[in-house]
Amino acid sequence: MRRRPAASAELCVHLADDAHVRALNLRWRGLDKPTNVLSFPAVEPSRIAQALLLGDIVLAYETVAARGD
Repeated sequence: MRRRPAASAELCVHLADDAHVRALNLRWRGLDKPTNVLSFPAVEPSRIAQALLLGDIVLAYETVAARGD
């Protein structure tokens, strides 16, 4: 069984500030703080090989930059 995404599959990467990521983290995870990355899969792992849209990844610029030392 093939589990890798199709070659034509798409993934959206959002570059955001800490305030936006903090709001997303609170809404979806109940954590009132920024984090370096959030992921929002569009399909269940068992359907990844058939999916054309894989989901979204959100990166918090300030948090990522601060941890990059």
